[in-house]
Amino acid sequence: MAILEVDSVIKQYKQYDSTVTAVNRATINVEDGEFIAIIGSSGSGKSTLLNLCAGLDVPNAGSIKIRGNDITKMKPDELSRFRGNFTGFIYQKHNLIPQLTALENILIPTIMCNKEEFRYEEHLKKLIRALDLGDRLHHLPSELSGGQQQRVAIARAMINRPQILFADEPTGNLDRDNADEVLKLLLATKEELGQTLLMVTHDLTIAEHADKIYKMDNGRLTLFKDKRGYRLNTFEEEAKEAERLKNFDASVDAPIKEEKASTPIAPAVKPEKKAEEKPRIAPVTEKPKIAPVNDAPKIAPVNDLPKITPIESDRLSGGLGGFKSFEDEINDLKDE
Repeated sequence: MAILEVDSVIKQYKQYDSTVTAVNRATINVEDGEFIAIIGSSGSGKSTLLNLCAGLDVPNAGSIKIRGNDITKMKPDELSRFRGNFTGFIYQKHNLIPQLTALENILIPTIMCNKEEFRYEEHLKKLIRALDLGDRLHHLPSELSGGQQQRVAIARAMINRPQILFADEPTGNLDRDNADEVLKLLLATKEELGQTLLMVTHDLTIAEHADKIYKMDNGRLTLFKDKRGYRLNTFEEEAKEAERLKNFDASVDAPIKEEKASTPIAPAVKPEKKAEEKPRIAPVTEKPKIAPVNDAPKIAPVNDLPKITPIESDRLSGGLGGFKSFEDEINDLKDE
């Protein structure tokens, strides 16, 4: 029985004046208890698809069903409760709360989504034993190694005993030894708890442990390998797929009709501006001639200045300046 059914899912984003199709009509069915790995280069859309399947993002078209429930039609509150009860998510970066101990970080989902019929103590003991965290429960994240932090994140994702576990490159930030250890623990807990695992990874060594390997390329999802071996895309299969996509009417489901993910957009070329012609100024070849000043008006020489009447000799004295003293002037006035 399929626990996850993804049918013709499209996810598009607006980027400036263009439309980017991150997921292009992806279809996948995951059986209960399967381990599915999705590989692909950076930017191929594999993490976007994983977020859509886990209910962390909403597609533009298509349907995503978990246990027969279409999560694309759920309201936000309903979707949050459903995710808390049925799904778990492991991030590439552990995303632990630094102020809380390892044990407190693990128990956060139990506070937000409490299952009354579920005994957390017994399940917690199983997780601690399987992930080897017994002596690190009361340590802060800063006191744990990278591998220990990721193990705490795995325990947090599994504490509510989800039916399907999504993992976005859980070993991407770890060295080879820690990566192998985390994978081993994931597979062990998966077998013990009977969970379904859907993982995105760059590491083909890890992907080889999966029941099926899918490849994401430019938003398109294809089967890369199953239990029987590698799947070879023959010419006939490619032709059938091209014909199916050609006849698919995306306008019925997708609100965004334009699809420009695979076609690069040439940068706009600005028209060259012609240099404006400046008005030509006639060259000055002949300077205007200035008439020489030959006949300037003659100024009559000052020869006949008016004569000033000399002061009478009786008013002159022999003192400095030839003027009478102040006392003599007073006396003359009195005599008059």
